[in-house]
Amino acid sequence: TERNAKDAALRASGSLLVRMGAVADVSGWEMDLLTRKFVWTDQSVRIHGVDPSFMPSEQNVLELYPEHERAKLQAALRRAETTGEGWDLELRQHTPDGRDIWLRSVAEVEWQDGRPARLLGALLDITASVRQRQALEGERQRLAMTLEGTSAGTWEWNIRTGECRFNERWAGILGYSLAELAPIDIATWQSLMHPDDLLQARAMLERHFSGEMPGYECEFRMRHKQGHWVWIMARGRVFTRGEGGKPEWMFGTHLDITRRKEFE
Repeated sequence: TERNAKDAALRASGSLLVRMGAVADVSGWEMDLLTRKFVWTDQSVRIHGVDPSFMPSEQNVLELYPEHERAKLQAALRRAETTGEGWDLELRQHTPDGRDIWLRSVAEVEWQDGRPARLLGALLDITASVRQRQALEGERQRLAMTLEGTSAGTWEWNIRTGECRFNERWAGILGYSLAELAPIDIATWQSLMHPDDLLQARAMLERHFSGEMPGYECEFRMRHKQGHWVWIMARGRVFTRGEGGKPEWMFGTHLDITRRKEFE
């Protein structure tokens, strides 16, 4: 009776897992490490783009992935068998139906008699998020190349916390390295600015924060490491706002316009 009750509970749990997987578009799978028996849900069949008649086995599943991804998955499987360590991997796959997709594969080990006995896992199609991330990284690289060509210093400012992130060129305009200025926050920036220009810079920021100006643009002086003043053209824009429209992160550039100012 006890065994039958456990079997019924397991079947109910499995049925719930299948239904929840369908709702969340997540596939479940399990592998018996002793018998090497492999079980997939219907979502696994759909995500991998294989025929419904596909019979999952350790070898068949591994062969669905290109060589590099297969090696990564095999290494994770061996660690699971020997140490009981699970995994959380991003895997690229070219599906039999001709799609290039990215999957997040997560697995944990179930122990029996002091040894790894079964793998329980889940798969999630993360193709959209990976492509978005790759596109963003491409944009960042192109922006970095553009900024490199214009000798611009870049800055990021968390308006709420005061945290600032500068590139080396930002510090180099003032004769410093980033390490010399660390730890860096908004107070670091303000301490280097000419006191006569500080009020104007703050006023321009407030006009941008309030929406009066679409972007922040201001010319001011900053003290060089050697003691003289450097004229800076600062441009920036708030990119994220929090509750009530309060500005959070702001991004921008610094350009050294000292020579232009001297000509003027």
